[in-house]
Amino acid sequence: TARACGGLGAVPSEGLGGLGGGMKVSAFIVDYQTQAQAESLSIDLAGSRLAEGTELEIFHVDNSSPDPVELSEAQRRLGIRLIRNPGNRGYAGGFADALAQIGSLKSDFYLLLNSDLRVEPDAVARLLKLMEDFPRAGVGGGRIFAVDSEGGKKPWGTRGVVYPAIGMTRMTDWPERGILPRWSYVPGAMMILRREALDEVGGFDLRYRMYFEETDLCVRMQMRGWGLAIDPGSV
Repeated sequence: TARACGGLGAVPSEGLGGLGGGMKVSAFIVDYQTQAQAESLSIDLAGSRLAEGTELEIFHVDNSSPDPVELSEAQRRLGIRLIRNPGNRGYAGGFADALAQIGSLKSDFYLLLNSDLRVEPDAVARLLKLMEDFPRAGVGGGRIFAVDSEGGKKPWGTRGVVYPAIGMTRMTDWPERGILPRWSYVPGAMMILRREALDEVGGFDLRYRMYFEETDLCVRMQMRGWGLAIDPGSV
């Protein structure tokens, strides 16, 4: 199990004051036969501590699981919405299919998360503050830990590095809050996307059904002049 967690501590409420004024984020949890994990994550998100005026909507996306997903009573009570995709086109395809079903959203940001993540209460607020502080960041991310069965945590990484000359990538840790160096990418397990930037580059390349879809997206973002930002305290 992976957990996105805050190694830098909680963001003070006064540090979130600039995030009001109608900012809206739509969170998508793409699920294929991981209903219990996706449910836990959606409930985590619903408990996020957000600045006044920030609107968070949460979508549990069923990528055509053999056993169709049904929202739990807790999810329904929290206003979490279920989207049933007609097929399984992978992570990026599941997000694209969900958007197509919903139609035009007025969201400022899209938050994509793997269903096996858990997030801490300030994770979303920290990502939004990050994107506000760096307005030319098209993608933002946080720090992910792998959690063992006894609750022990091991850092999984904050950013990937692309080596174009040899066609390879690798995960590394980036301890500083801010813009990443060129030829980086934000892990797709937890990434926030600025809608304006995503629209400009044409979204994910859906030829990447599994793996490297976020790498390709981040490289194209950087080629169009958008940056990638990281807050290691968003977990």
